[in-house]
Amino acid sequence: MTGTSDYHRLTILFTRAATLPQLPATVLRLIQLIDSGEASAIDIEKLTTSDPGLCTKLLRVASYAAYGEGGQVTTVRAAVLRIGQRAVRSLAVSLAVQAIMTNADDRTFFNPYRFARHALFSAFLARYLFARRMQRGKFVTEWSADELFAAVVLHDL
Repeated sequence: MTGTSDYHRLTILFTRAATLPQLPATVLRLIQLIDSGEASAIDIEKLTTSDPGLCTKLLRVASYAAYGEGGQVTTVRAAVLRIGQRAVRSLAVSLAVQAIMTNADDRTFFNPYRFARHALFSAFLARYLFARRMQRGKFVTEWSADELFAAVVLHDL
C-alpha cells in the first residue's frame, strides 16, 4: 500500500468517526474560570457547589490528601486551598471523562473502547514519527517524546 492510499484511507476513517460527547457545563465553566488566571477559591467554591457529584469527589480527594496533615477537609474552599486550582481542574476533567465513558449507552455513537484504541494508536504513531525524525538528525523542539505522546493521547478531549 502506498503512502497516498494510506492517507486517503485514514481520511475516510476519520470523517466517519463519531464526535465526542460534550463535557458537562459545570466542568467547562470551571476550566474557563481556572484558565483565566483570575479565579479565587471563593469563585471556584461557588461554581463547584452547583454540581453535587463534583463537590463530593473534591472533598473526598482533598480529605485523602490531607490525611496526616490536619485531618479531614469539610469545605470546598478548604479543599481548593489544600490541593490547588490546577488539581481541581484536573479532577473535574477526569471525573467528567469518566462519567462519559461509563454512561455511554446504545443511543449514542460514542464507543469508549474505540476511542481508547484510536487515542493510543495515534499516540504511538506520533511517537514513532518523532523518533524517526530524531534519527535523521537533531532538530529544534521544545517537546519530548513523552510530552508528544501525552498530548496526542488527549488530542480528542
